[in-house]
Amino acid sequence: MVDAHGAFHFRGYFCSGVHYSERPAYSRVSPDGQPIPIAHRQDRRNCPPGAILDRMLLRERPKSYGEKIVVESLELLTERLRLRTPQIDDADAIQSMVADPRVALTTASIPHPYPEGGAKGFILHVRKLASRDRRNLVIVLREGNELIGMVGYQTKDLESELAYMVSPIHWGLGYASEACREIIAHIFNATEAKAVVARAMADNKASEAVLRKAGLRWQREMPVELPIRSGTFISSFWRLSREEFQNH
Repeated sequence: MVDAHGAFHFRGYFCSGVHYSERPAYSRVSPDGQPIPIAHRQDRRNCPPGAILDRMLLRERPKSYGEKIVVESLELLTERLRLRTPQIDDADAIQSMVADPRVALTTASIPHPYPEGGAKGFILHVRKLASRDRRNLVIVLREGNELIGMVGYQTKDLESELAYMVSPIHWGLGYASEACREIIAHIFNATEAKAVVARAMADNKASEAVLRKAGLRWQREMPVELPIRSGTFISSFWRLSREEFQNH
């Protein structure tokens, strides 16, 4: 598994596999709690392939009287997978997955044993922090609707750090690399990131293979202290630039 250090539409409108609900992707909330949809912009109707939303819209800031930005749910589709915003109903499946030591012990941020009921708090937390620069999505099989993992990213200093995990019963089927490729495409479409980066424990060759298949390139290895794992581990660092992605 790979995780970020310390973390883990308009009607009929599709861009790069992204489906937005009929509500605006961003809306304001008034002091009395009522949503205030942001007015449609003319240039959004001319959204080119791969674009997500009008950049000016994405840069909207809260009003001085205390409004806040509400980020709507996101869904990305691949041939076999649906990547979507987690819901409270997903808590049991996520809890079962992260409580598995085969998952937790290969990450830099998932405690083991995992606290009972912790998944509900995690879902609320990632939904609250969701933005174009930070997303955590569940990975669901389109056939059968089974939740099999999570994938996400966090952007800082124009680099988006990639994170993912997949339930062990679904290892070796290409789901992780398929999900990572889709979220990478979303990152370069939706954010200003100049590169996607990731890291993995160097002895976790399966995770390194996922990153390689997703298009990232090995950069270096170095020891990294992981307090939650109570030790220092040799980790490999990976990177894919926007230029490399566009020229692939």
